[in-house]
Amino acid sequence: MPLARTPTRWQRRTDALPDPALVESLQRELRVPPLVAQLLAQRGYTDPKAALRFLQPKLTDLADPAALPGAIDAAQHLAEAVQQQRPIVVYGDYDVDGITAAAILYHSLAELHHHLHGTHRAKAPVATYVPHRIDEGYGLNADALDAIAAYRPFPNLRPADAAPPMVVTVDCGVTATETAAHAQQLGLPLIITDHHAFDADRLPDALALVHPELGLKSNDTDDTDAMPSGAGVAFLLAWQTMRTATRAERLAPPLQKLLVDLLSLAALGTVADLVPLRGINRVIASAGLQRIKQTRFAGLNAMIDAAGLRPDSEKVDAYHVGFVLGPRLNACGRMGHARQAVELLTTADAARSAELAAFLTKQNEQRRGVEREVFDAACGRIDAEGHATDDRRAIVLDDPDWHPGVVGIVASRL
Repeated sequence: MPLARTPTRWQRRTDALPDPALVESLQRELRVPPLVAQLLAQRGYTDPKAALRFLQPKLTDLADPAALPGAIDAAQHLAEAVQQQRPIVVYGDYDVDGITAAAILYHSLAELHHHLHGTHRAKAPVATYVPHRIDEGYGLNADALDAIAAYRPFPNLRPADAAPPMVVTVDCGVTATETAAHAQQLGLPLIITDHHAFDADRLPDALALVHPELGLKSNDTDDTDAMPSGAGVAFLLAWQTMRTATRAERLAPPLQKLLVDLLSLAALGTVADLVPLRGINRVIASAGLQRIKQTRFAGLNAMIDAAGLRPDSEKVDAYHVGFVLGPRLNACGRMGHARQAVELLTTADAARSAELAAFLTKQNEQRRGVEREVFDAACGRIDAEGHATDDRRAIVLDDPDWHPGVVGIVASRL
């Protein structure tokens, strides 16, 4: 039995209306309808130039990647590793943001190897690792680092010559203080990139720590800006690493083209992670979504085909990322292991990509079915046990048969 829903009653806040003179000024300078000018003002865009950047985001609006806290140090270490052909393992997360962030750094580092050494991209000593949602949980874990420390997957390097891999995290690690100490004990050089909340008094010890809020104070950004997602952080670090490794402010055409292509992956992570689409996030989302159907990546093309978004009449926008493509990438992490999604966006060729895209589609259908079952069961329990009353401030339910990969979604829906 579905739960009864309380009717929504909307109230207009007259105290939050902007100054009419400001609205008129924006309307005149931007040549937009009055309602658009009012909405811009209510969202903090009182400066016409900032409002225009919001309405018409351009790649030239992207901030210098060197301004990302920690990016210069991290790029220097990564560039040295690429120059020395030291193995690098990109340690990701099992959601869309973490998967796309891992893919961005993987492609960037592999392309840099090709650019500097002439080696085929597939032979570059770059690998990815993503933890199992249920067996390993979120973020860095010691067992994974133990496995990585003994990892010698690169046939062009003899085991005796191969230094321990450099580990670079994406979308995780900023709270992994103890695990970072374990990496030191193993002799693993560790770079952490993240965008999640952290305790400034308990930061992990690493070669470099890249985080958009490191060293910032609350008044360092205004309400028209926003912090990037994990994929956005990875994109900026990839850009800075290319500049550092090639010692050039203006990148060679192949590297430039790759960066532009990587915007489609960055847009997936940015939109799916629900970060505010302002500032850098808006630029990435706008530019990436425009290019997503012209992507060079076989896996992304296969996923677009599997989702039925290939016809010219279909424009891939934020809706498709949130409700069509994103759930497919998330599904294998929820129902199995996200490494298939990472493979899809990194090493898979056209044939393997089609196979993986079909697999992810089936996994998503399975996830939706399991989610419906758990949701219906939870609703039944709430009604049967009398929890659907106004005096209940919290409801806690459990069942050993409920799939742990979907309980979070069900809790959000409830």
